[in-house]
Amino acid sequence: FAILFGFFGGFLFLSATNSVSADGEIHSNAAPTKIQSAGQFEQLILNWNSSIAQTDYILTTDIDFALETTPIVLHGTFGTEALPYTGTFDGNGFKISNIVFDESVNALSSEIIPTNKYFGLFGVTDGATIKNVGIGGTMSVKAGKCTNAYVGALVGKAKNTDISFVQNTAKISFKDDIFSHNVRFGGLVGALNDSEVSYFTSRQNDFGTWDLSDNNQKTYEVGGVVGSVDNSKVFFGISSNSFEINEKTGFYGNLILGGICGTISQNNSQIFNCVLENKYAISDLQTNVLGVFTIGQIVGSVLTEPAPENISYVYYKTNVARDVFGDDGAYEPGDSVVSAISTIPVSVSDFSSKTWHTFLGGWDFGTIWYEGAAASLQAFSGNFILSMSANSVLQIVEDFAAAYRYGSSAAVSFRFKEVVDGTNRIDMANYYTITSIALGVNDVVRLSESNGVYTMADNDKYEFALDNGAFVLIIKNVNNSTAGAYSIKTQAKQFSINVTSRLYTGDNADECVDGIIPAYVYHTRSPVPQETLPTIKLGYDSNAVTLDTRLKDPKSAYAFVGWYMVNPGGEDFELTTSSSTLTINFGHGLFTEDANIYAKYQDDACVFEFKIDDGVKEIDFFNGKIKVTRTNESVAISKKETSVRLEIYIKANYDFNVNDFLNMLSLYKSDDNTKEFCIPNAEETKEDEGYYVFKLDMTNLADLPDDKLNIDVKTAPAKKALGKMVWYIVGGVGGVLVLVGIIILIVVIKRRNGGGFGGMSSGSFSKKSYKDMYY
Repeated sequence: FAILFGFFGGFLFLSATNSVSADGEIHSNAAPTKIQSAGQFEQLILNWNSSIAQTDYILTTDIDFALETTPIVLHGTFGTEALPYTGTFDGNGFKISNIVFDESVNALSSEIIPTNKYFGLFGVTDGATIKNVGIGGTMSVKAGKCTNAYVGALVGKAKNTDISFVQNTAKISFKDDIFSHNVRFGGLVGALNDSEVSYFTSRQNDFGTWDLSDNNQKTYEVGGVVGSVDNSKVFFGISSNSFEINEKTGFYGNLILGGICGTISQNNSQIFNCVLENKYAISDLQTNVLGVFTIGQIVGSVLTEPAPENISYVYYKTNVARDVFGDDGAYEPGDSVVSAISTIPVSVSDFSSKTWHTFLGGWDFGTIWYEGAAASLQAFSGNFILSMSANSVLQIVEDFAAAYRYGSSAAVSFRFKEVVDGTNRIDMANYYTITSIALGVNDVVRLSESNGVYTMADNDKYEFALDNGAFVLIIKNVNNSTAGAYSIKTQAKQFSINVTSRLYTGDNADECVDGIIPAYVYHTRSPVPQETLPTIKLGYDSNAVTLDTRLKDPKSAYAFVGWYMVNPGGEDFELTTSSSTLTINFGHGLFTEDANIYAKYQDDACVFEFKIDDGVKEIDFFNGKIKVTRTNESVAISKKETSVRLEIYIKANYDFNVNDFLNMLSLYKSDDNTKEFCIPNAEETKEDEGYYVFKLDMTNLADLPDDKLNIDVKTAPAKKALGKMVWYIVGGVGGVLVLVGIIILIVVIKRRNGGGFGGMSSGSFSKKSYKDMYY
C-alpha cells in the first residue's frame, strides 16, 4: 500500500506540473516568461544555464538594442553549442532590432581558438520552436577568431527546430574578416539540420560589398534564406537578396551561393512554394583558377540529390544569367513549375496569378501575408487599426483601442439607444434586432434573434455575447483580414396587428358576446370596410395607420365605446374613446409585440342562439344585413328595437310549421302575457316559395336569464312530394310485372294447345311457320 500510494502521489504531482510532448520529453505547463526589454534579454544570455535554456518565452513589446541609454553589445548568444535552447520562443508579432554581436578577444599567444562560433538571435537550438518574431534594423557581427562561423539573423545553427512566421529585414554586416573562417551564412539561418523553416520573409538584405581575397582555401556556403540545408524543409516564403562580391587577385577559396540556400543535402530535403528575387553583382576575374564560384538562382550546390519533386513550385526573378542550380550534377527537377517570372514579386497579383502546390496549401493574403508592405508577414507590418460605426438605433459603449498588434484580440461593446418621447423612455431593443456585423461591405458575423436571445453562426474568428445589457464583439485574432472599419446592421421588427369589432352587453356592458361582430373596421391602406381586417404589419418609424369603424346596420342601436387592445394578462387597455378613428404610430413605443385591437360596442341586447336543420337555407335579419347559415350561430339584437325584420328561407321539398315556430317563441312574450314579441307578416310571406317573414318587437320580450334566447327552426320533408314519388315508383314497377305475367301466360297456353296460332291447325304447323309466328 505504501508503494502504491507513493507511486500514485508522484504521478499526480507530475501530471499537475508537466506534460509529455510527442517526442517523449517532459515540458512544464507554466505560462511562458515575458521578455520586456533589451536589458532582460542581455541578462538571460549572460546568465545562461540549463533552466533558462528550457524555459518558454514570449515577447511583449518591440525591442531595440540601439535605444538603450548605453547601447547593448552582446558577447554571446541565446543558446550555445554546449547548452542549446530547447524551449518555445513566441515573438508575439514583435520585432527585435539593431543587434550587435562582438565575440572578438584580444589575442594572446596562449589563446585557444574555438572551432565554432554561432551568431544570430539564437546561437544554437535543438528541439526548439521559434515563431512570430521579426529581426529589423541592422545586425553587425564581429566574430573574432574561430574555424567555422555560423551566421543567421535568426539562428546560427538549428537542429530539430520548427521555425515559422518569421521575418528578417535587417541589413547584416561583418565588422572583421569573416571570410578568414569557413562560413555558413543565411538571411535567416546559418545551418538547418533536421528542421523546418516556413512562412517567412527574408527581404531587402543588402549585405554590403564582400571583397574575397583570402587564399586559405575556406568554404563559404551562403543562401538568401539558409546557408546549408541538411534533411530539412524550406517552404512558403519570400526572399529578396542583394549580393555584391568582388574576387581579388590571389583568392583561393570556394564560394557556394544560392537564392534560397548555398548547399542542399539528403534526398529528404525539400524547397517548395517560394518566390525570390536575386540581385547578383559578381566580379569574377577568373585569373586565378584556384578560386571557385558556384552560384545558382535557387541552390548553389546540390550535394545529395533530393527526390525530383522535392524542389518545386519555386518562382524567381534574376538580373544576371545564372543557372537554376549552380552545381546540380545529374539532378533534374521533377516539376516543371521551377521557372522564372516576369515581374518583381512584391504585389499580390504576382502571387495569386500563380499555380501553387496543389496539396500543400496556397498563399493566404487574409491572415499570413501583408499586402501593403511588399508582401511581408502581417505580424511585423505594424499596428492594425479597427473602428466601429453605429447607426441611429445603436450607440457605442466602449470602442476599439487605437491600434492592435498582429495576433492580439480586440473587443468593442455597444447597445441599443433609449429614445425619450415625452414622458416615455423607449428602448430601441424592443423595435429592432441586430442581423449582422460587416467588415467593409462584407458580412463577417451573422446573427439570429429569438425572444431577445442572439445566436451567432459558427465562426472561428469572432465571438458575440451579451454582457450586462451591452453587446460585445470580440475579434479573436487581429490581422489584415480582421482589421478595418466595422458596422452593425439592424432590422426593424415587424409587429402584427389584428383588428376587428366586438359587442359587449349586460348592465355594465362588461360581457363580450361571442361570435357577434357588430361593425365593420378598415384602415387607410384598406379603405374597404371588412368584418376582420387582414393582419397589419408595422415596425418602428412606420407610417402611421389610421383605423376606423362603421356599424353594419346604420339603424342599429349599438353604441360605440372606444378602441381597446387585448391584454392577455389582465384588463384590456383603453386606447381612445373620443372618436371612432384611431391613429397607430409605433414611434411612440406603444407596441412592443404582436397585438389584437378591437372597436368596442355595447348595448342591452338579447342573444339569439339558433339551431337549424338541413331544411333551413338561411335566416336573415335587417333585410340581409345579418345572416345565419349554420346551426349554433348567434345574433345579438338590441332590446330597444321595435321593428326587427326576420326572414326565414326554407329549401324546396321541405315543410316549415309556422304555428309550431310561433308557439315556441310565445314562451318569451312579455310578463303580462298580452303582447307577443314575434308576429308573422302574412302579406310578405310566400309559403309556396319557402319564404317566411316575421316582425320582432324586442320591447315585448320577457326578461331572460343571461339575456339568451334559444330558437329551434325545424323542418320536415314535404309529404306530397314524397307520396307522388312513391306512387310513381310503385306504379312503374307494378306495370312492368303485369306485362311480363301476361306474356308468360300466353306462351304457356299456346304451347299446351299444340302451338297453333293464327287459325293454323297443329297438323299444319312447321318449324318455319313457328319461327315466322314467333318473330
